[in-house]
Amino acid sequence: MNHDRLNISPDDAITDAAAHWCMRLHADDCTASEREAFARWLAADPRHAEEYQAMLEIWQTA
Repeated sequence: MNHDRLNISPDDAITDAAAHWCMRLHADDCTASEREAFARWLAADPRHAEEYQAMLEIWQTA
């Protein structure tokens, strides 16, 4: 078991979630329900939008 992963910081959790949403929203099988969940996640904290934007920039340059 990786004990370092158990001590994930809130910022790391936001980065992980932003990466997840970036991949899901670009997937062909992304559902309307997932898009609604993303909208709720995005609205829940201003840091979410900032980190998601950073992920989009990485996605677009990759």
